[in-house]
Amino acid sequence: IMMMKLAMTTKTIMTSIIVILFIAGSIATGNSISPSKQVIFNNVAGGGTVQEERVFKPLPSALPSGSWTADFDYKFTASNIPSFLIFVLSTTSEDPQSQTHPNLVYVEHGGFSGADALDVEGPLGTISTPIPISPNVQYYVELDKTPTLLTLSVFSDPARTIEVPGSPQTLAILTTDYSNNLNYIQHDGCLQCGSARTFTAQIDNTKIYAGTDGSKQILFEDDYSSGVGWTQIGSSVAVNGSFIPQMPLPPIYEGLQSSNRTTLGTK
Repeated sequence: IMMMKLAMTTKTIMTSIIVILFIAGSIATGNSISPSKQVIFNNVAGGGTVQEERVFKPLPSALPSGSWTADFDYKFTASNIPSFLIFVLSTTSEDPQSQTHPNLVYVEHGGFSGADALDVEGPLGTISTPIPISPNVQYYVELDKTPTLLTLSVFSDPARTIEVPGSPQTLAILTTDYSNNLNYIQHDGCLQCGSARTFTAQIDNTKIYAGTDGSKQILFEDDYSSGVGWTQIGSSVAVNGSFIPQMPLPPIYEGLQSSNRTTLGTK
């Protein structure tokens, strides 16, 4: 019994040390991470076609084929030629860049040019005109879908009444696009990007709804205060600060890291 208690105490200490070292490393590299209630992109680098960095969660039901709106708060603190899929709605839980364009819609930070700007990519792989953004500024993003149009708006106030320069931007779609085939929400790095592309950012207060304020139907809502239902792949994107450091551990601690795919908040 004493040996078991000693092993458990040692394991707890090692867990604390790992978390402390992870946070200290983030601070040393100039990255700001929050302990809770956000999706954190912590110095995410391009995956070079092999490393996925993302979290995903199934929606309660497929989004309707008609109209809906998605809101989320966004802020980034550092970037280098970014090209990251910060907000994705997809058909399956596979990496967004492994799915075909008709099966996903996403808001991207950067894109091929690597500029600090947000755009929306639609079912044909077409991209809206980018909306410029700046580091260390809190933005409030809205993606609106109608049967024939995607509209991306970026606001400077939480009431979403003051649009930033360059907002909104639109992208034409067909009435047959996204016909009840969007089943997952994802926050993603960039599997196909080179490792020179990096960024640190955070997302909060996501809400997807249909209708207007007077008759609003909430389809999905998450303030990221709990990891329940989220699956984390990789070590640089996490919900609620629940980073799973991907590093070798002695055999006695192998329970802390069973695989590169971690389901969060199972309690």
